[in-house]
Amino acid sequence: MHEICLAATEHITILNGRFKGGWTTRNYGQPTANTHDIQMELTQSTDMAEASPWTYDTPRADNLRQLLSNILKALDYLVQTGVLQWSIVATTCMIFSRPLAST
Repeated sequence: MHEICLAATEHITILNGRFKGGWTTRNYGQPTANTHDIQMELTQSTDMAEASPWTYDTPRADNLRQLLSNILKALDYLVQTGVLQWSIVATTCMIFSRPLAST
């Protein structure tokens, strides 16, 4: 998970960081008891314009879709191999989009 998020250089990623809110991760995540939690937050800029008319940005959304797919596949692998149990799983990953180069 950590490597996948860090490899997404087109995004700014914060792992295991505290942020405003976070009730779910603090309430349910108990890593010392092997109970982990994931909370992912995405900014509007990851898949759409941040100004009116807030249009859907297909290249950004496609890029994000691939990143999220990789994260879910990695989690599935950890569950399938018995490393994690599927109920609540661990890491806070906030993703903020960097501006894409114009084409």
